[in-house]
Amino acid sequence: MKSIFVLLALLFTFQISAQQFEGEITYSISYLQVPEEMHGFENMLPTVMKYYFSGDKMAIQQDMGLGSQVVVFDNATNTGFVLMDMMGQKIAMKVDNTKGEEETAAPTVTKTSESKKIVGYNCTKYLVKNEGMDDTEAWVTTELKTKMGAKSPFGAVDGFPLEYDTAKDGVKTHFTVTSVSEKTIESAKFQIPEDYTIMTEEEMNSMGGQ
Repeated sequence: MKSIFVLLALLFTFQISAQQFEGEITYSISYLQVPEEMHGFENMLPTVMKYYFSGDKMAIQQDMGLGSQVVVFDNATNTGFVLMDMMGQKIAMKVDNTKGEEETAAPTVTKTSESKKIVGYNCTKYLVKNEGMDDTEAWVTTELKTKMGAKSPFGAVDGFPLEYDTAKDGVKTHFTVTSVSEKTIESAKFQIPEDYTIMTEEEMNSMGGQ
């Protein structure tokens, strides 16, 4: 089951910087490759990912076969948590976003001259090299009033990625934005609901037999 959470573990390394955009960004997700041990479980993987932005806060939501996961990050306090609603179990796990900062090398990012439009936004292609991961590419726009921070898998690119690939632990994934909606996001989206049980990462891992 741990492999199913690889994508969100990777996504939690994202940060927002100089944010002014408030609203919702929706991505479609397709899988270019999954490891052999995940064959037969593809229908449990998420096919849609939604970003919610408001002030210094960001939430990432993915629904899947067994339930849903939400990652919440507060850029002002450098704190965050993961919400998991799986088969009726609702668990919240606080995450130390500074963990492993020193061990993670900054990606090498190369801006190309290629460009295209995605959902009406002009994008530029970047080539990205991350240590321990396959080389990937990202199509980035500067026309949204938000961007990823230096600790994202894309480094300090100038803008926000509307299309990109990731490759880690045998999972190769393609993300493409299908809609951008500027609107007010309710504060509850960035809070732990009262009906969730708060656990540590160690307690979560023990439940999964890790």
